[in-house]
Amino acid sequence: MLGTNDLIYTDSIGVYKGVFKIAKAIKYADIVFEGSTDGSQKIFKDKPRIILASPVVSAESTINDDDGGKRYRESRKSVDEIKKVAGILDLDYFDASQYAKASSVDGIHMDKNNHYQLGIAIAEKIRSIL
Repeated sequence: MLGTNDLIYTDSIGVYKGVFKIAKAIKYADIVFEGSTDGSQKIFKDKPRIILASPVVSAESTINDDDGGKRYRESRKSVDEIKKVAGILDLDYFDASQYAKASSVDGIHMDKNNHYQLGIAIAEKIRSIL
């Protein structure tokens, strides 16, 4: 799960491209990478199960709100872009913003309680697919 602070370096399209590239490489690792020097050993025993998790959305106003709300808008768009990647690659999807939110301290990071709630929710998601 990328965090909303990763949007310092890119936008929602950059998030889409990066997540797509990484998730595709993992999903098809046995095709992309050789599992052993003679090619006889697979990287994964079975097809890997991947959960793409979109991060919590930043608050509309953040501690570094000198971008006119761009971080908020891009964090909202990133949720949709990551969900789109999950659909294209047929991966499990988890929307962290349904279970946690950015703290009022900086509008970007989660506080202790939100980390806890997110941990409970993602653990349940993992249990549901195992």
